Amino acid sequence: MKNKKVRNSIFILIVTTMLSFASAAFAGTYWVSPTGAATWANAESGTPLSGTACASLSTALDNASAGDTINIRAGTYNKSIRPTNSGLSGNPIIYQAYNGESVVITDPEIYGSYQYGIFLDSVSYIKIDGLTFQTPMDRHLLIRR
Repeated sequence: MKNKKVRNSIFILIVTTMLSFASAAFAGTYWVSPTGAATWANAESGTPLSGTACASLSTALDNASAGDTINIRAGTYNKSIRPTNSGLSGNPIIYQAYNGESVVITDPEIYGSYQYGIFLDSVSYIKIDGLTFQTPMDRHLLIRR
């Protein structure tokens, strides 16, 4: 009986380890632009993409998953940052302005009587870097669990 428990424990450990590596293996680098029209799969590239070869910000917010890095190209985006999926501890989803480019978010998410530039609704392990938020926003960030 003890050997069966040990085998089951080892099997669970192996499966958990494989799943951890699988999620990291599928992490990608994606590109977003104000004129992005590409599918999510076509917006993945190890080299910079621009214009319509990129995905839209909406597509990125709907599809990004743990470990993905979303490079946002310069421009004005009429969309708040409200990711659909969470990252993982050690594998966050990263939304970043590419190479110091000027990325401006102008259209706030309305929740209650306030307007927010970033709305993290029941998601975690999200990193946002290098974005500028312009008024009219009452608040820049809302985290709701």
